Amino acid sequence: ELKGQTPEEKPISADTQVELGVSAFLPETYISDELTRLSLYKRISAVVTDEDRLEAEGELLDRFGDLPREAQNLLDIAMIRNRASRAGVARLVQQQGRLVLLFERRNALTPEVFGRLMDAYGPRLMIYGGVDPRLSLTLGKGEKVTKSALELLSHFN
Repeated sequence: ELKGQTPEEKPISADTQVELGVSAFLPETYISDELTRLSLYKRISAVVTDEDRLEAEGELLDRFGDLPREAQNLLDIAMIRNRASRAGVARLVQQQGRLVLLFERRNALTPEVFGRLMDAYGPRLMIYGGVDPRLSLTLGKGEKVTKSALELLSHFN
């Protein structure tokens, strides 16, 4: 700043915990080799975009056949965790029919994002400001929690 230059702002990144109450893993019956499973967990943990997810899913399909529900959930959870991290979400949980996001102090919950969220969800959404901001979305009956989380996080881009 003293040199008249704008300091580069670091991208938002949080160590996000995701607790959605779904089984998300690569079953031994699907991938029996432990080293292969560990390698694929690492690959899946980097899934951020829809394209990343399709590539990882395609690799699993080609090598091991149809994905069990747990493996599909794992891909969704990885994408949710990475997107939430980039939005500054410290914790994303499902509680009593609600999807709750607890934010870090540095987060992507800007007035523009707030407006998009209110337009998309209206009275189903509650946003709490203050020192530890959080957001709570009422889930509809039969609504898939991973799909709802991904949809909600898409408003932060």
